[in-house]
Amino acid sequence: MSKRIVLGAGISAVVALCLFWLFWPGEEDRIRDQFDELSALGSKTGQSSPLSDALRLKELGDLFSAKIVLKTGGRAGLAGEYTNRELMNRFGRIRVFAKRLELRFEELEFLSIQDTEAKVTVKVHAWGTDKQGNTHGEDFQAEVLLQKSEGDWKFSHFTYLDPLP
Repeated sequence: MSKRIVLGAGISAVVALCLFWLFWPGEEDRIRDQFDELSALGSKTGQSSPLSDALRLKELGDLFSAKIVLKTGGRAGLAGEYTNRELMNRFGRIRVFAKRLELRFEELEFLSIQDTEAKVTVKVHAWGTDKQGNTHGEDFQAEVLLQKSEGDWKFSHFTYLDPLP
């Protein structure tokens, strides 16, 4: 009888480890989650309050590394190197003047994933409506570099590639 208990416990442990390994998120899943989080925090509905906007901005800053580089093609007003706090403040000003914002990332293609750095191309859908009802935005493809810091993937470099048709 004790052999059955030991064998059963051993099989149970192996099954538990296999299930744990199977459902543990891989690096691609963790990076996808970061893009989903950026989409959720970067979007705004008409019902958001100033307090919820302020809380979102703090969370948004946590998604970026200490230094962020934006290469935006012909959009010289956004291009440059920022600290995560500067980027958070800039985005905060955009949120104040926008009635609605929509930010989506689709069709992620992983170019490389290393221990501390990942490179992804992604289709970006960025649109907003100002308080006067004017709509502005663009769909484009971007290359995004993420760096791993303290176990978390952080956005560090966005490069505008091409507008989407």
